[in-house]
Amino acid sequence: VYGSYLSDIFQKTLAKQSYFPSAKWKIQAGKGEITEKEIESVINQIKTSNFKGLIFLATSPPEGAQFIKLFKEASLSNQLLAPDA
Repeated sequence: VYGSYLSDIFQKTLAKQSYFPSAKWKIQAGKGEITEKEIESVINQIKTSNFKGLIFLATSPPEGAQFIKLFKEASLSNQLLAPDA
């Protein structure tokens, strides 16, 4: 819910400036908390897409930290933007 809200606000703000994201990925949580496997799935999708743009992390702090750890391990070099939560 938290990430969805952040994502919606970010996209609405971009749209007001006539900018629309060229790619989007969503971490699909199973039952309960988001797992490392679910984050790895998104990392793999980004890696195989060859997307080189800015990535906005609409996550809570624990998932964001795990994402960044796996992102670095995957040797991706995109710039990341995260909320201040």
